[in-house]
Amino acid sequence: MLPFLKVGFAVLVFAGVSGSQQPLAPSMTPPPQSAPPASRPGGPSVEGAMKIMDRALETLQWQIADVSKREDNLALVNEMERGCVIAKGAPLPPGVLDRAGGPEDRAKLQRAYYEGMFGMLKKLVALEEAIQSGDGAVIKASLQDVLTARDEGHKRFEPPEDAPFGFR
Repeated sequence: MLPFLKVGFAVLVFAGVSGSQQPLAPSMTPPPQSAPPASRPGGPSVEGAMKIMDRALETLQWQIADVSKREDNLALVNEMERGCVIAKGAPLPPGVLDRAGGPEDRAKLQRAYYEGMFGMLKKLVALEEAIQSGDGAVIKASLQDVLTARDEGHKRFEPPEDAPFGFR
């Protein structure tokens, strides 16, 4: 068996013994990957992004008042921001877009969704800044802004009944 070195997606195989003047032969076979789910052809899904946000929010709600968990809370808000950015860039699921009607209505709905997620991202950054400041009243108000925006967005876009805790 030949020794090899994995570099990115290429696997370089050492041809010959140590000290040989033979060049490395690249094998351009990428590592095996699972196929993306049917609901997200070629990109992230809104559902997956919401699950990222949900997991972080569920924990954050329980420990936001604990000043000893400041770093953990910042990490949770960062996870929510990451999920929000993914969701903001993902197209709405076809079932949601189908309710919009024609192409113009679909474009308006997709734009309203984008604007809502962009607004949520701003609220999450404000929550992060509040946690950085350490002011309990500001932290509580910022978290409430996030929860209110979530609830308003879900009323507008009606998530499915089986949506996870926190995103109903």
